[in-house]
Amino acid sequence: MDLSFLTDLFGGGAIGGAIGAVAPLIANAQKRKQQAQDNEHDLEIQKLALQELEISQSHQLLVADKNLEIAESETEGEIANSELAIDLATVESQGKLSGAIAWVRPVLTGYLLIMLSIFTGWVLVEVGGFAEFGTDELVDIFRDLIKTFITLGSAAVLFWFTARQISK
Repeated sequence: MDLSFLTDLFGGGAIGGAIGAVAPLIANAQKRKQQAQDNEHDLEIQKLALQELEISQSHQLLVADKNLEIAESETEGEIANSELAIDLATVESQGKLSGAIAWVRPVLTGYLLIMLSIFTGWVLVEVGGFAEFGTDELVDIFRDLIKTFITLGSAAVLFWFTARQISK
């Protein structure tokens, strides 16, 4: 057997041409495989970046919600403090006013007692009792008494209802 045939076969242009034609196909297949791996890798990186962005946005939304809750709580606290300050000022002013108002009832009562005492004393001392009055004088006295009682009663009732605190 002659080896020259084999060397001619493997060393000739036909094999070189075949190898030259097949080698780029193998290289292109390898490049496509590498490109597919690179694309797959880039896709995974983009997915991870998107997940990271979503997590970051979710975190930012949670932080914004918490900041909003904090701001609402602070605002509610400031409103409560303002209402408390207003209530304290009202209580202080009512304390001063109620000190003055507290004297109205005793003054009205004292005025009523003094007027009754003066009238009774006048009737008993000056006239000698109710029997000494004439009909016209008794009518005038009763008219004056009724006017006095209406005035004092109206003052007492109006004071009683206007001096009450307004309930919330």
